[in-house]
Amino acid sequence: MGGGKGPIDHYVTPVKHGRVIVEMGGHCEFEEVRPLLKMVSDRLPFKSAVFSQKMMEEMKEEDEQLEKNNINPYTFKYIVKNNMGGCSNWISPYDRKWFGKHR
Repeated sequence: MGGGKGPIDHYVTPVKHGRVIVEMGGHCEFEEVRPLLKMVSDRLPFKSAVFSQKMMEEMKEEDEQLEKNNINPYTFKYIVKNNMGGCSNWISPYDRKWFGKHR
């Protein structure tokens, strides 16, 4: 006979960086739902933040602008991809995937 289903406290759901966990919709303004979303964010067992669509678009534009105006050809992404200075020996797997952007 099988052992059946294990205890529910051992189940997990992986959440990747940059994912939307909770989304509010309908006829409401961001400032109206911000306290509620902040309360939910504080109770999550990992670091999270509250953003509006406008705020996320502004961050994306800022990142694109910084990348466009960068005059240094040796970016962190370029260095990691080309393993300059043997960096693959000492950087973390997160840096290999996100190129130092998310911590």
